[in-house]
Amino acid sequence: MAEQLPGVTVADIAMRWGFFHQSCFAAYYRQRCGTLPSHDRGP
Repeated sequence: MAEQLPGVTVADIAMRWGFFHQSCFAAYYRQRCGTLPSHDRGP
């Protein structure tokens, strides 16, 4: 798992990479990685 930056959300990361709809990002991420981004993000 990558280092987590305090205050950076999954939505922030998705927008940084051009995904302005969280559901589209989550679907793409799940297709590529086999899990949801929130599962990889952790607490």
